[in-house]
Amino acid sequence: SNNDSSVSGFKFTASVWDKSGKADLLGAALEKNYLKSSGLDLATFISPKMEYYYAFNYKRFRHSVDPKTPAVIFELGFLSNQKNRQFLLNHPDKAAIGLSKGIEQFFNTK
Repeated sequence: SNNDSSVSGFKFTASVWDKSGKADLLGAALEKNYLKSSGLDLATFISPKMEYYYAFNYKRFRHSVDPKTPAVIFELGFLSNQKNRQFLLNHPDKAAIGLSKGIEQFFNTK
């Protein structure tokens, strides 16, 4: 959500602690497929809170993502934006298809 209801789109970032070297490839596959499936634009602002998401911080949290596992945090849209909210509420299948196709593409990439 955002206080400015005109802010729209989806966004993601890879773990700053990624040691797999593949998190950016995962993000690119998700971006391509979610863009196609959702019709939403890519929001480019990434906050430090996303980049340093606690679930990535293996040094501090015991149950975080292993740094050798490709990981991204992916925000599907802004609930504060009417277009994004309507998409997420009325077409969850399209959101899921975009994500699942992105994951399939990532695993099929050699």
